[in-house]
Amino acid sequence: MSLPVQLTKNPLVSVIFEIRFDSAVPMSSVLPGHFYSNFKDTKISKTPHAEIPDVIRQSDPQFAYVPMVNMTWGSYHVGIGDKVLMLTCMMPYPGWLEFSKKIKELISYFSQHEFNVRVERFSLKYVDLIKYQSGDDVSQLLNFNVKIKDDNVDLKYTQFRTEKHTDKVVTIMQFLGQAEAQLNDGLSEFGFIIDIDSIMPIDNISLQDLNKIFDDELNFLHLETKESFFNFISSEGLDYLGAKYE
Repeated sequence: MSLPVQLTKNPLVSVIFEIRFDSAVPMSSVLPGHFYSNFKDTKISKTPHAEIPDVIRQSDPQFAYVPMVNMTWGSYHVGIGDKVLMLTCMMPYPGWLEFSKKIKELISYFSQHEFNVRVERFSLKYVDLIKYQSGDDVSQLLNFNVKIKDDNVDLKYTQFRTEKHTDKVVTIMQFLGQAEAQLNDGLSEFGFIIDIDSIMPIDNISLQDLNKIFDDELNFLHLETKESFFNFISSEGLDYLGAKYE
């Protein structure tokens, strides 16, 4: 089955690229200055996590992968932590061609410097909110059902999280039958959420070595993410979202 190339009712509310790495120095102190000198249309601010004392931050591993600095780069946000770099796309989503171009540009800037960095993983996270009215039967829009013995479970009141593991990718999939998302214009939308977080573990390689394979691996990861999302949606759901094909 071919995948849609566009949904006229775009359900995306959040798109994030993330790369995690091991570094001998805290990158939240080093990278902002390098990026600021390269990027145009850039503003820098600290996140609330930056107020945590260094001695506490460095003793708790969970803080290694949270952004300490946020940079506004045109219509994108760049989050920089001690061992993490994130690129978040402001809505509306410009499409994979434009978003992937920005990801590659970000990684290119990062790899230009001789940092002693070993890459652990990178990931793509897409969050979609599909609107419905309170009386709608959402099961018609979805490609799965849930039963307890012989009783069908109403998907509007269902939440679940599961993982799919392949040789190259770990995909974390979450479904929330009722959710409310805050949009960029300050308005909120109600519907069900499909959250796909696709992670590609990397065998502790340098940024320079990652660059040699990054284009192909990033596109592969995006295809895995896209397929995982559309596996959730029924043919009726695709019609409802206005799916277009090549």
